[in-house]
Amino acid sequence: MTALATGCPTGGSGGGGDGGGGGGGGNDLALADVGGEVAKIVCKAMVQCYGIGGDQASCEAEWTAQFEDQTQKLWENAVNKGTLQYDGKKMRECLDALAAGGCTVFADGTTPAACDEALQGTVDAGGACNVNEECAGDAYCDTNSACPGTCVAYVAEGGDCSSDSCKPGLDCVNNTCVAKAKVGEACGG
Repeated sequence: MTALATGCPTGGSGGGGDGGGGGGGGNDLALADVGGEVAKIVCKAMVQCYGIGGDQASCEAEWTAQFEDQTQKLWENAVNKGTLQYDGKKMRECLDALAAGGCTVFADGTTPAACDEALQGTVDAGGACNVNEECAGDAYCDTNSACPGTCVAYVAEGGDCSSDSCKPGLDCVNNTCVAKAKVGEACGG
């Protein structure tokens, strides 16, 4: 899951409702509520992990507004089109894991499994997309040349990343996808 999705603008607000969901239960998180929950976690981490001061309420309001204006609209449109499946229970698990992981989660850049499971793309490689989460499997939405973009497979470790993106968890160093350095290790592959 990306903290803030980027992609091609799409028409409409994505409609009402909760943006889909993962079948009943009190632990489900409506898509409309994700922005506020993400804001709480991000703003708390900014203070605890990075020492960035400021007013928690203002930080949360800004992050929520940004999420709702950008990411949420893209996700809602994708859910309504059927190119993205949203599971509110997995999203709750994802955000709970991020909150419980503290600074470690943000420092090492890993994403809890529930985060990947909360948003499942249905667009195969080569298909049209507006946001990464729409792409099925190990793919991302390449919008460099046009909108809508095209779902393209991520580049694996050791592959050439001069024109494509590395799989999550890898960095592009000297045009080659390499494993990210762990906390305390030298950067740059």
